[in-house]
Amino acid sequence: MDYRETPPPPQLAGLIKTRWTLAGDGAADQGIEQKATPDGCIEIIRRTRGRSRWDGDQPASFVVGLVDRPQPFEISGDAALEALRLWPWAWGLIGDIPLAALHGHRHEPARAATLVRTPRRDAAAPLSKAAAFSGRIRNPGR
Repeated sequence: MDYRETPPPPQLAGLIKTRWTLAGDGAADQGIEQKATPDGCIEIIRRTRGRSRWDGDQPASFVVGLVDRPQPFEISGDAALEALRLWPWAWGLIGDIPLAALHGHRHEPARAATLVRTPRRDAAAPLSKAAAFSGRIRNPGR
């Protein structure tokens, strides 16, 4: 199992707590139990391979709201996930779902078609830098 966190550049630290990746090192049919711990943040998560389960199968992309107790979930041995962990106040700049509605829940794109909206004008520059930060981590040669 390989879990890594990458802190954001200083100009994004007020919006993004960290970018994290989680990669299994087992077989596709192997189930690996994990536990998400409460951290006061919103997670925008994308699974790039394998499977994951939390209260049922998870879609490839989803948002996890604030949790108030450890949450068990499972990934397949070949799973890989990546995420941005946002400070809760950053969610209001991009999300249409009220923060209170995210509390303790996972939201899928099918449940929330307007999950991420066009950012407010004053948020566009920092969020554009956030997207570039995420891309640089994934593709360091850029």
